[in-house]
Amino acid sequence: MVACGKQRRTIYCQEHKSCSANGNAFVAYADSLVISVNRHEMSEAEAQRKWIEFRTAQLNAQRQLAVESAGAAAASGPRTCVQSGTVVNCY
Repeated sequence: MVACGKQRRTIYCQEHKSCSANGNAFVAYADSLVISVNRHEMSEAEAQRKWIEFRTAQLNAQRQLAVESAGAAAASGPRTCVQSGTVVNCY
């Protein structure tokens, strides 16, 4: 699975002339797991568990950044205010 994903990503990166640093980290970690399994340093099941933990940590970090960005945007105050008579609504 890792080899197939790496091959597809390489083709995509070559076609679009760019690869993300985050994607590079994913590939490097997956490669390290494959090497460890091939050297019998860990089982396939353990490598899968470590991959799930890695992926979950990455997703949680992305979610946390999104929450922080949304909080910063909300804290920066209203973007638009509309007055209707004596009432002012800001969004």
